[in-house]
Amino acid sequence: VVGVGLSPQGPELRLGGESVSRSDLAKALPLALLGPESHTLVTGGPSERRRLLDWGVFHVEPSFLEAWRRYRRALEQRNRALREGLPDAAVRAWDRELAAWGEAVHTHRSAYVVELQPVAAMLASRLLGMEGLDLGYRRGWREGTSLGEALADGLEADRERGYTAWGPHRAELEMAVAGKPARVVLSRGQQKLLVCALCLAQAELLRRRAGRVLFLVDDLAAELDRERRGLLLGLLEELGQQAFITGTDRESLLENAGSDWRVFHVERGSVREEG
Repeated sequence: VVGVGLSPQGPELRLGGESVSRSDLAKALPLALLGPESHTLVTGGPSERRRLLDWGVFHVEPSFLEAWRRYRRALEQRNRALREGLPDAAVRAWDRELAAWGEAVHTHRSAYVVELQPVAAMLASRLLGMEGLDLGYRRGWREGTSLGEALADGLEADRERGYTAWGPHRAELEMAVAGKPARVVLSRGQQKLLVCALCLAQAELLRRRAGRVLFLVDDLAAELDRERRGLLLGLLEELGQQAFITGTDRESLLENAGSDWRVFHVERGSVREEG
């Protein structure tokens, strides 16, 4: 049983009656949201794609969270030293820790992308009807150098900028179809389907480790025709994932409904189950 409440100190999270942290709750209840704006994961900035990538790594690699937290803490301290104009020694004092945990974050991410690639390509082929999805991972600093070397070489430039330019916080998950950027060659509806394929692929990797994902699908009909809606829902069932699906068009929901679906109507705060 999951409980969420508010106290004067902030949100209170409970799992099985016990207080838990956000990371504990996220680990116990993996959630994936697919909605009308999902396509922006393809067209938007790299931070959203890093967030998607880190969500997946967090759920399959137990040591990732600690590495990511240690890296972020060291990055914040180094950036503070840069902003305050502290001596080189005060800035470099964080380089060893930043480099060690940054390399760990990179290792976990890159291994995950290798595992995700074939599953995502297969699901994208089924949803979009096109071959050639390729996922790439750029680590956030120059190839052929260690992160420690990149930090040392970039110190003066970092001083001018006031922040650390190199590291996995600048990494990028790249998506290409037949060798061209997905944001260029795919329509908005196809971009949404690509995001669906990525989320389903992440769910499949988690399922292989005896985990499950709860999908929250908002406005199913947005950008998707009947055939694509049917394909998406069929894959959710095939992969054994539970989903809560919302929409304002009743018929577009029910035309793809399976026999074991439960359908509810929500109006003015009241909920009733439909037969």
